[in-house]
Amino acid sequence: MPPRVKNKAIKLTDPVLTGNIETDLSGDAPATPTDGPNRYTIYVPTDNATLSLGEAGPEKTRIHERGITGRTDTHVHFHVTKHAPTVLSLGGPATAFVSDEEAIPSHDPKVPKQSHGYSMVTSRSAWHDAQDQNYIVSRSCDVVLRAAGNANVTNLVQADLGTVVVSAGRAIRVGTKGTVSIVADKAVNMEDPAYEVAVAGAVRETCDRGFETDWIAYVDNLQKVILGVVAGITTYRAFRTYAKDREAGELWEGITGVAKLGIDAYQFVNFANGEVDKLKKKKEETSDVNIMAKNSAKVLGENVTAHGTMGATLSSSFSVDILGPTTGMKALLFAGIWAGAGTSVEALGNVDVGSALGNVGIEGKKNVDLCSKKASVTAVAAKNVQLGAGEKAMLHGKRQVYCGSGGSTGYGLHATADKLHLGRFTAGTNLGSPGPDDDKKVFFDSSRVGIMHGKSSVQVYTTIIKIEAKSQLMLRSNNHDIQLKGKKIRLG
Repeated sequence: MPPRVKNKAIKLTDPVLTGNIETDLSGDAPATPTDGPNRYTIYVPTDNATLSLGEAGPEKTRIHERGITGRTDTHVHFHVTKHAPTVLSLGGPATAFVSDEEAIPSHDPKVPKQSHGYSMVTSRSAWHDAQDQNYIVSRSCDVVLRAAGNANVTNLVQADLGTVVVSAGRAIRVGTKGTVSIVADKAVNMEDPAYEVAVAGAVRETCDRGFETDWIAYVDNLQKVILGVVAGITTYRAFRTYAKDREAGELWEGITGVAKLGIDAYQFVNFANGEVDKLKKKKEETSDVNIMAKNSAKVLGENVTAHGTMGATLSSSFSVDILGPTTGMKALLFAGIWAGAGTSVEALGNVDVGSALGNVGIEGKKNVDLCSKKASVTAVAAKNVQLGAGEKAMLHGKRQVYCGSGGSTGYGLHATADKLHLGRFTAGTNLGSPGPDDDKKVFFDSSRVGIMHGKSSVQVYTTIIKIEAKSQLMLRSNNHDIQLKGKKIRLG
């Protein structure tokens, strides 16, 4: 059929064209699939954008991998704009996001438009679930796991039946503006949050020792108030003694007493304010660290330090032990050991209680006992030793008692089970054997009472009195008679 020419343009027309158009949309039955291999590839030269379905392409052409595969030089992304807006970006950034309608809210607004590598930003929830291992690693930079919402959101890291391990080649830092709780308890709450259900984060409530520590703190502070009054009296006496005698030790005792009173007062006021705050804000988290265990909690290391700026307490509802080959309790100003029922200081070896500058006091409301079960008790002073009692003062030795004065030679009292000696001693500093001088003594024994001075003596027996004089024996009475009576009186 010849072409038509109209308006100087040549047009080709087919009068039966409409007869060749298929109007039956059911289509032909698909043919029997060939045996393969089969492959369908879409390739666009710009950016070498390639989509391959089925069998792998020939090696060194397109995509040499079977399945559903894609490849491009710069960028791939999938974008949901209406329901739960989400963008998944691979490779270079998704630079086409320019309109407000396409904007994806992100913690960092740059990520949807400027990410390099892999990024996923969604306005709703993200869920990653693996039957086997789920591995997240950064070969050269940081790994961030963060919940950036409000104060009610929680980061949960949990192994339901296994172990959670946190390790680092350099350091591990755990910090919070609130409270850190480390809990070991078989009854710990294990979380199982469903999709879009908030985490409870209640693990710390399963093993809370707050009640125990609170009442111990109350008792401790009550004890400080009671002892603070006693310390105030002691401090006043110390300063008064220093003002009178100018003893350096008394001054130091006064200074430490004032410091102790100040610290106790501050700690008590601080504790009271803390309790008031707890009543006002009972559920508010404080900047505390709690390590709690149902059974045992251990802190182990070559060197372990526990430090508190204003105070450190090691307490228990039952007992506290401080154990080591060597153990020291030191304080710059004041150190005290106090107990409600009883206090014991013991050692298999020696026990020393001393003061470099001040006094050492042992005081009891009732009895005070100084006892050595197998050896001696010694009281020695550079100046004075006092022994006094409001009612009775007793000194007793089963074998002997010695009380004397002077240096190597002096006078004293020496008593044994069968003899009492008052007089001069030639070895007075030898307390076990003072060396009594038989020429100057007053003595008592089982058979007599006597006075000896040189060669003169008076000895009183049960039936006889002997009076001896070295040269003269004088009986004199200025105002009364001298009477000698007896069955017989001999003078000669």
